[in-house]
Amino acid sequence: MPPSRAHTAFALGEQRATALALDAEERVLCVAADPRSRDEIAVVTARRVLIVADDGGELKTACWRDFAGRADGDGAATACVARHENHVAALLRRGDGAPEAAFFEVADGGTQLRRVASGRKTGGRQPRWLCAAAAGGRGGVAVLTRCGALVELSWRGKATGRESRAVPAAVGTDLQVLDAASSTNGAVAAVVRQRSEMHRNAGAFVALLEPAKGRRRRVCEDATLGFGDARACAVDAAGTRVAVAWAGGFTAHRFRGGPAFLAVAWDAQPRSAPVRVAWPPGTRAVAAAIGGEWAIVDASSGGRVARGSVEVPAGICGGAFCVWCCDENGALTKLP
Repeated sequence: MPPSRAHTAFALGEQRATALALDAEERVLCVAADPRSRDEIAVVTARRVLIVADDGGELKTACWRDFAGRADGDGAATACVARHENHVAALLRRGDGAPEAAFFEVADGGTQLRRVASGRKTGGRQPRWLCAAAAGGRGGVAVLTRCGALVELSWRGKATGRESRAVPAAVGTDLQVLDAASSTNGAVAAVVRQRSEMHRNAGAFVALLEPAKGRRRRVCEDATLGFGDARACAVDAAGTRVAVAWAGGFTAHRFRGGPAFLAVAWDAQPRSAPVRVAWPPGTRAVAAAIGGEWAIVDASSGGRVARGSVEVPAGICGGAFCVWCCDENGALTKLP
């Protein structure tokens, strides 16, 4: 039997790896690649944003730029990042403090990273997460806020005037966002938990959003699987399928709703292990990292296409027929 497209895309290539030169206390928080490119990745730490390039098979740090230092708070740092062509948007949080949204452009042939905007950028509503938006032209950045709004910004941090709701409007909404992902048609999936008084005991769920159509659905835990809480999510490029990583495994669903068409349990991993998941564009494979392992899984059969080790996964993302995986210490792997 000939190999599937997922196998062709990933199984026949050679892995490339490097160790990023980070400061002693610096840790990687997240990564993002342009879905149409296989040459670069954006890497975010609590201090800065780095651009790592594949230079003829050798992974090198091409440029970097510090955050502006506008994130308040003293707790552990968390971040998310989006990438489109030469644009990068990152959101940095420290504990429950007010975050910093920073917007960058890669310039001078990839040798310079310029910060073009920094601040809150959402009209006084505290941003919780951001990902790429695809609403016409070059698209923009979709930002989920604490009050449950989905606000669109340009790649230079300017409001576009387009917004919708991630959860129904309610007094006292306090939305916690654990992960979010988008597709080229503007569909957005987000793992959220409502922390307001009336939802205090409710668990995390996956909100499936189609802002252009005003549609909002959700994926809740399937108790029969015993996978526990939702932790991360990914959407395929066409916006027709979504992968949800739970504490005990992952499921794949059609974006229009309905039960999971695939369920895969993690191999003997603690429920508290960090989980990351991505849907590389142009393939039917899902890439996931949990605990000490990353794997690329065929979303049709559940079979593993490739696998490897990662100490503490900080991020996993897909470029054009490639997967990038990075651990918190800066050990970066690209396949193929």
